[in-house]
Amino acid sequence: MTQAMDRYDVIIIGAGVTGAAIAYELASFGVQTVVLELANGPAAGVSGANAGILRTGLDGAAGSLQSSMILAGAHRWPSLFDELKIPVRTCGGVLIAQDSAQLPALAEMEEAAADAGIKVRAYDRGQIRNLEPQAKAVGGLLVPGVAITDPYEMVSRMLGAGAEVRYGSRVTAVEPIDGGALVRCETGDAQGRFVINCAGLSADTIAGDESFAVAAQRGEFAVFPDEAAMLTDHVIEVLPSAGGPRTSAIVFPTIYGALGAAVASGPCRKDDWQPRQQGRADVQAQAAKLVPKLSSFAPVDGWVGLAPVAAPRGFVAEWSKRVPQMYNIAAIGDDGLTAALGLSAYVLDRARERGLDVKTRAPRSARPQEPTFPWWQRRKR
Repeated sequence: MTQAMDRYDVIIIGAGVTGAAIAYELASFGVQTVVLELANGPAAGVSGANAGILRTGLDGAAGSLQSSMILAGAHRWPSLFDELKIPVRTCGGVLIAQDSAQLPALAEMEEAAADAGIKVRAYDRGQIRNLEPQAKAVGGLLVPGVAITDPYEMVSRMLGAGAEVRYGSRVTAVEPIDGGALVRCETGDAQGRFVINCAGLSADTIAGDESFAVAAQRGEFAVFPDEAAMLTDHVIEVLPSAGGPRTSAIVFPTIYGALGAAVASGPCRKDDWQPRQQGRADVQAQAAKLVPKLSSFAPVDGWVGLAPVAAPRGFVAEWSKRVPQMYNIAAIGDDGLTAALGLSAYVLDRARERGLDVKTRAPRSARPQEPTFPWWQRRKR
């Protein structure tokens, strides 16, 4: 006897921040949704291995989908985080110029912020020393809207707001069928009117064609002892020199009161999660170029993060040509934490254009509070 197949309005592949945000969005509008996740818990891959920073929209190219999704997400997260009781703190970010060659980029960034409606404030040499006395800077741009959160809590609470979630579910293929798509899964196949591919580093495999290819960019993260937390309350990054690339180093506070730093170390394999012996030392050395006193604080913890990117184009958000009712979201880079809340509304609109029925939006309840500890330690348990 053939076993009855589960059917849903929407099947989401991937329980990272983008999949969780879309699941939350759909549940809010009464859409029958299931999330299929290979790992045994939420935010187990890219989403749980970032700095926990919510950005404002200055990072994407003006007018790009990337920039518009970050801007949309930045407008949405305050109310959503309040609704789901997600831990968050608005700390502000500071983009610093370390020499005179970087000052033109400072002015350009200020102008771009004004065009995008993002609040910023420029600081000259004397003012930036008052704002960030420990940073090496000749000027700076304060971005008050930058915030910090716990990405694990963000993902898990959005997932806990109504959608069905199946962990330990490896998707092997997505096939087109009349009126939707068939998802082949080792724990049981399922049919959906729509499939949303949010599989992170595996999104190109799930897509099953050559429309895009996802690669990984590796980042090394370090956490400094409690005494270092006094050095800054802001997220600190360096502006690029004229005609040069943006620095890969960043110093940031965490929602748990520690001070962290990260350095992008370039392309890597998609399974390259293993910490390197010199990783923390390299992060400390690069971070000390921003905040010199960090050279006196040896890191006490650290982890590895991978960002999904695609060439020759990034930030994929489009319908599949192979499976017409599957929407691919891929190569979000390290912007997913903020962009996810813009993408969730964007994807809902795309599905409604193709006939998805929704109910009146209803607020979702937060799941009970759990004892919290840093998300990077959750990955080690």
